[in-house]
Amino acid sequence: EKEVMNKIIVPTGGEYNLILSDGTRVYLNAESVITFPKHFTGERREVTLEGEAYFDVHHDPVHPFYVKTKSLDVKVLGTSFNVKAYRNASIVETSLVEGVVSVKDNVLRPDMQATYHEESGDFSYRKIKGENYRLRKEQMFVFEEERLDDILQEMARWYDFEVFYQNPELKDYEFRGVIKRDMDLDKVLSVIKVTTNVDFEVKGKVITIIKR
Repeated sequence: EKEVMNKIIVPTGGEYNLILSDGTRVYLNAESVITFPKHFTGERREVTLEGEAYFDVHHDPVHPFYVKTKSLDVKVLGTSFNVKAYRNASIVETSLVEGVVSVKDNVLRPDMQATYHEESGDFSYRKIKGENYRLRKEQMFVFEEERLDDILQEMARWYDFEVFYQNPELKDYEFRGVIKRDMDLDKVLSVIKVTTNVDFEVKGKVITIIKR
């Protein structure tokens, strides 16, 4: 039987939830693309992801589940985790909420994040609050001491804007917080401004970050 493949493309400002044929649930973030078979066949269940998605994988130790990204594969047996692998970024992040995953033979445990750096081929690791990644699939922005540039790039996929910096060092300012995605952009920026030393100039779809 010929394998039938499906593809879902999520635009800027969108999101999409689906259930795969094995019962695995997938929560796609903005500007993401997933390719998957109509029915899984063979020894392994495999999907291809560009962008970001949260997975609740149906447990099946006989048929391991693989998420293929632009530069590496994530292997699981049954677990909850988040993968971020956007085409215009030079990293692939795997954040484990529950269970066990393997990334290039590196085994992750719950509340761990592995970041693969494409240019060097190296991994970096950090401890996270896995529960925050469950919130991300519920229309929430959740940031744990993230770089301002990473935060704004993620928000740009939702609100559709461009970012410019008065000084390059402003990109490395850090922010921690939880923000609802249904908030207006000006309110979101005001929340960030309260806890950082930056200000925002908004002109149409262009946001310039300046130091206060």
